[in-house]
Amino acid sequence: MKLIVFSSHSNIHSEPKQVVRMFEHGLETLHLRKPNSSLKDLVEYLKLIPSEYHNRIVIHSHHKLAKKFNLKGVHFSKVHREKSYNTKLKYLSFRLRFGNILITRSCHKIYKLQENIDRYAYVFLSPMFETISKKSHSGLFNERHIKKALATTKNKVYALGGIDESKFKDLYDLGFEGAALLGAIWNTDKEPFNAYLSAVEAIKDLEREQTLVY
Repeated sequence: MKLIVFSSHSNIHSEPKQVVRMFEHGLETLHLRKPNSSLKDLVEYLKLIPSEYHNRIVIHSHHKLAKKFNLKGVHFSKVHREKSYNTKLKYLSFRLRFGNILITRSCHKIYKLQENIDRYAYVFLSPMFETISKKSHSGLFNERHIKKALATTKNKVYALGGIDESKFKDLYDLGFEGAALLGAIWNTDKEPFNAYLSAVEAIKDLEREQTLVY
Protein backbone atom coordinates (compact mmCIF):
# COMPACT_ATOMS: atom_id res chain seq x y z
CA MET A 1 0.00 0.00 0.00
CA LYS A 2 1.34 3.38 -1.02
CA LEU A 3 0.43 6.70 0.53
CA ILE A 4 -0.38 10.02 -1.14
CA VAL A 5 -1.17 13.23 0.77
CA PHE A 6 -3.39 16.02 -0.53
CA SER A 7 -2.81 19.58 0.55
CA SER A 8 -5.52 21.22 2.63
CA HIS A 9 -8.14 23.16 0.68
CA SER A 10 -7.70 26.20 2.90
CA ASN A 11 -4.65 28.32 3.61
CA ILE A 12 -3.01 26.98 6.76
CA HIS A 13 -0.07 29.16 7.74
CA SER A 14 2.13 26.27 8.87
CA GLU A 15 1.20 23.95 5.99
CA PRO A 16 4.36 24.26 3.86
CA LYS A 17 6.48 23.61 6.97
CA GLN A 18 4.39 20.53 7.80
CA VAL A 19 4.68 19.28 4.20
CA VAL A 20 8.46 19.68 4.23
CA ARG A 21 8.65 17.56 7.38
CA MET A 22 6.57 14.89 5.63
CA PHE A 23 8.92 14.95 2.64
CA GLU A 24 11.88 14.64 4.99
CA HIS A 25 10.28 11.52 6.46
CA GLY A 26 9.57 9.74 3.21
CA LEU A 27 6.46 11.24 1.61
CA GLU A 28 6.81 10.54 -2.12
CA THR A 29 3.83 12.46 -3.50
CA LEU A 30 1.88 15.55 -2.46
CA HIS A 31 -1.11 16.61 -4.55
CA LEU A 32 -1.27 20.40 -4.39
CA ARG A 33 -4.95 21.24 -4.74
CA LYS A 34 -6.00 24.71 -3.64
CA PRO A 35 -9.30 25.50 -5.41
CA ASN A 36 -9.46 29.05 -4.09
CA SER A 37 -5.80 29.95 -4.53
CA SER A 38 -4.51 32.28 -7.22
CA LEU A 39 -1.44 31.77 -9.36
CA LYS A 40 0.44 34.10 -7.02
CA ASP A 41 -0.67 32.12 -3.97
CA LEU A 42 0.59 28.86 -5.45
CA VAL A 43 3.91 30.41 -6.45
CA GLU A 44 4.41 31.64 -2.90
CA TYR A 45 3.50 28.18 -1.55
CA LEU A 46 5.97 26.42 -3.84
CA LYS A 47 8.73 28.86 -2.95
CA LEU A 48 8.36 27.78 0.69
CA ILE A 49 9.14 24.18 -0.32
CA PRO A 50 12.86 23.46 -0.91
CA SER A 51 13.50 22.82 -4.61
CA GLU A 52 14.83 19.33 -3.82
CA TYR A 53 11.24 18.30 -3.03
CA HIS A 54 9.51 19.92 -6.01
CA ASN A 55 9.75 16.65 -7.94
CA ARG A 56 7.34 15.13 -5.41
CA ILE A 57 4.50 17.59 -6.07
CA VAL A 58 1.56 17.09 -8.44
CA ILE A 59 -0.33 20.33 -9.08
CA HIS A 60 -4.07 20.56 -9.82
CA SER A 61 -4.36 24.06 -11.26
CA HIS A 62 -2.15 26.60 -13.05
CA HIS A 63 -0.38 23.72 -14.76
CA LYS A 64 2.31 25.96 -16.22
CA LEU A 65 3.87 26.01 -12.76
CA ALA A 66 4.78 22.36 -13.24
CA LYS A 67 7.33 23.34 -15.83
CA LYS A 68 8.49 26.47 -14.02
CA PHE A 69 9.20 24.57 -10.79
CA ASN A 70 10.06 21.16 -12.28
CA LEU A 71 7.21 19.48 -10.46
CA LYS A 72 6.42 15.78 -10.49
CA GLY A 73 3.22 16.12 -12.46
CA VAL A 74 -0.19 17.64 -13.10
CA HIS A 75 -3.70 16.50 -12.35
CA PHE A 76 -6.36 16.76 -15.06
CA SER A 77 -9.71 17.68 -13.52
CA LYS A 78 -12.98 17.10 -15.37
CA VAL A 79 -12.82 20.70 -16.62
CA HIS A 80 -9.30 20.20 -17.97
CA ARG A 81 -10.26 16.96 -19.69
CA GLU A 82 -13.43 18.39 -21.28
CA LYS A 83 -12.08 21.78 -22.34
CA SER A 84 -8.32 21.68 -22.58
CA TYR A 85 -7.37 18.09 -23.34
CA ASN A 86 -10.56 16.58 -24.74
CA THR A 87 -8.97 15.44 -27.99
CA LYS A 88 -5.93 13.36 -28.75
CA LEU A 89 -4.40 16.30 -30.62
CA LYS A 90 -4.68 18.59 -27.59
CA TYR A 91 -3.25 15.90 -25.37
CA LEU A 92 -0.28 15.45 -27.71
CA SER A 93 0.19 19.22 -27.74
CA PHE A 94 0.40 19.13 -23.94
CA ARG A 95 2.99 16.38 -24.13
CA LEU A 96 5.11 18.42 -26.54
CA ARG A 97 5.15 21.31 -24.09
CA PHE A 98 5.61 19.34 -20.87
CA GLY A 99 7.46 16.21 -21.95
CA ASN A 100 6.96 13.01 -19.98
CA ILE A 101 5.60 14.70 -16.89
CA LEU A 102 3.31 12.51 -14.78
CA ILE A 103 -0.44 12.99 -15.35
CA THR A 104 -3.25 11.89 -13.02
CA ARG A 105 -7.04 12.13 -12.91
CA SER A 106 -9.99 11.31 -10.66
CA CYS A 107 -12.87 8.95 -11.43
CA HIS A 108 -16.28 9.08 -9.78
CA LYS A 109 -17.73 6.10 -11.65
CA ILE A 110 -16.19 2.64 -11.71
CA TYR A 111 -16.40 2.21 -15.49
CA LYS A 112 -14.26 5.30 -15.92
CA LEU A 113 -11.27 3.34 -14.59
CA GLN A 114 -10.95 1.75 -18.02
CA GLU A 115 -10.69 5.04 -19.98
CA ASN A 116 -7.47 6.35 -21.56
CA ILE A 117 -5.30 4.07 -19.46
CA ASP A 118 -2.25 4.98 -21.53
CA ARG A 119 -2.45 8.65 -20.49
CA TYR A 120 -2.38 8.44 -16.71
CA ALA A 121 0.28 7.36 -14.24
CA TYR A 122 -2.53 6.58 -11.78
CA VAL A 123 -6.11 7.58 -11.03
CA PHE A 124 -8.19 8.25 -7.94
CA LEU A 125 -11.54 6.60 -7.27
CA SER A 126 -13.65 8.86 -5.08
CA PRO A 127 -15.41 9.34 -2.81
CA MET A 128 -14.84 5.94 -1.23
CA PHE A 129 -16.42 6.80 2.13
CA GLU A 130 -18.11 9.78 3.75
CA THR A 131 -15.38 12.35 3.49
CA ILE A 132 -13.72 13.93 6.50
CA SER A 133 -13.26 17.31 4.83
CA LYS A 134 -16.74 17.47 3.22
CA LYS A 135 -19.38 15.66 5.27
CA SER A 136 -21.93 15.87 2.44
CA HIS A 137 -19.78 13.64 0.22
CA SER A 138 -20.40 9.96 0.90
CA GLY A 139 -19.22 6.74 -0.69
CA LEU A 140 -20.86 5.67 -3.94
CA PHE A 141 -19.50 2.24 -4.68
CA ASN A 142 -20.38 -1.41 -4.22
CA GLU A 143 -17.39 -3.33 -2.85
CA ARG A 144 -17.94 -6.33 -5.13
CA HIS A 145 -17.95 -4.07 -8.20
CA ILE A 146 -14.83 -2.25 -7.00
CA LYS A 147 -12.91 -5.47 -6.47
CA LYS A 148 -13.84 -6.74 -9.92
CA ALA A 149 -12.87 -3.44 -11.57
CA LEU A 150 -9.54 -3.22 -9.77
CA ALA A 151 -8.70 -6.77 -10.79
CA THR A 152 -9.23 -5.99 -14.47
CA THR A 153 -8.08 -2.40 -14.98
CA LYS A 154 -4.52 -1.68 -16.04
CA ASN A 155 -4.66 1.66 -14.26
CA LYS A 156 -3.05 2.07 -10.86
CA VAL A 157 -5.93 3.16 -8.63
CA TYR A 158 -5.80 5.04 -5.34
CA ALA A 159 -8.76 5.39 -2.99
CA LEU A 160 -9.73 8.95 -2.07
CA GLY A 161 -12.42 10.33 0.20
CA GLY A 162 -12.99 9.54 3.86
CA ILE A 163 -9.76 7.57 4.14
CA ASP A 164 -8.06 7.14 7.50
CA GLU A 165 -5.96 4.42 9.13
CA SER A 166 -9.00 2.30 9.95
CA LYS A 167 -9.73 1.87 6.23
CA PHE A 168 -6.28 0.68 5.08
CA LYS A 169 -6.95 -3.05 5.52
CA ASP A 170 -10.24 -2.86 3.60
CA LEU A 171 -8.58 -0.95 0.76
CA TYR A 172 -5.73 -3.45 0.60
CA ASP A 173 -8.17 -6.36 0.42
CA LEU A 174 -10.10 -4.65 -2.39
CA GLY A 175 -6.92 -4.33 -4.45
CA PHE A 176 -6.13 -0.60 -4.38
CA GLU A 177 -2.62 0.53 -5.22
CA GLY A 178 -2.76 2.85 -2.25
CA ALA A 179 -4.65 5.52 -0.35
CA ALA A 180 -4.83 9.31 -0.58
CA LEU A 181 -5.26 11.27 2.64
CA LEU A 182 -6.75 14.72 3.02
CA GLY A 183 -9.04 15.19 6.02
CA ALA A 184 -7.15 12.56 8.02
CA ILE A 185 -4.12 14.85 7.82
CA TRP A 186 -5.55 18.36 8.02
CA ASN A 187 -8.90 17.99 9.83
CA THR A 188 -8.05 16.02 12.97
CA ASP A 189 -6.91 16.81 16.48
CA LYS A 190 -3.39 15.65 15.62
CA GLU A 191 -0.66 17.88 14.27
CA PRO A 192 -0.60 17.20 10.49
CA PHE A 193 2.95 15.84 10.55
CA ASN A 194 2.09 13.48 13.40
CA ALA A 195 -1.05 12.36 11.56
CA TYR A 196 1.13 11.52 8.57
CA LEU A 197 3.61 9.54 10.69
CA SER A 198 0.74 7.62 12.27
CA ALA A 199 -0.59 6.69 8.81
CA VAL A 200 2.86 5.54 7.71
CA GLU A 201 3.17 3.30 10.76
CA ALA A 202 -0.31 1.87 10.14
CA ILE A 203 0.71 0.89 6.60
CA LYS A 204 3.92 -0.69 7.89
CA ASP A 205 1.90 -2.69 10.41
CA LEU A 206 -0.44 -3.86 7.65
CA GLU A 207 2.48 -4.91 5.46
CA ARG A 208 4.03 -6.84 8.35
CA GLU A 209 0.73 -8.63 8.94
CA GLN A 210 0.46 -9.58 5.29
CA THR A 211 4.03 -10.91 5.31
CA LEU A 212 3.20 -13.15 8.27
CA VAL A 213 0.04 -14.40 6.55
CA TYR A 214 1.92 -15.40 3.40
